[in-house]
Amino acid sequence: MLSINLLINSDMEESNNTQLTISENSKSYLQEIGKWSRFLGILMYVTVGIMTLGGVCFIIAAFAGANISGSDVPGVSPLIITGLMGGLYIVLAVLYIFPAGFLTKAGSRLKAGIALNNNEVLEEGLKNTKSYYKFMGILAIAALVLAAVAIITAIIVGIAAAMNIG
Repeated sequence: MLSINLLINSDMEESNNTQLTISENSKSYLQEIGKWSRFLGILMYVTVGIMTLGGVCFIIAAFAGANISGSDVPGVSPLIITGLMGGLYIVLAVLYIFPAGFLTKAGSRLKAGIALNNNEVLEEGLKNTKSYYKFMGILAIAALVLAAVAIITAIIVGIAAAMNIG
């Protein structure tokens, strides 16, 4: 059995050591989590590559002056929107590199930690798993805030446009 030493602090003054023993089922689950984490991390790297390539294609199309429609907004060229979309794809691709790295490292370390019965390697895998979830949580909060701002902006612009029409 794999044992992990935990230091439990109560009131920051007294501490006692306890042992956490990981069962064979838990080891099997961690091994499986490691495999899927690594797979999803690699898949995210592939996605980063595709997003970057798509962003570059959008930017090239904008600079080449390709006739891409998509803007009914007066005074805004479809080429500007195309270039901005390309830039957005590249920014999102850069953001995806971090969780891809966390997942890939987590998967490798979890699998190795279990296979070698090495607490430090297993702990590093769990740390990367935590980092992945923390990053994705922050990203989700940011996305929700941006969505709320976009909805409020759309409502305000819609009301302003309706007032100018009548």
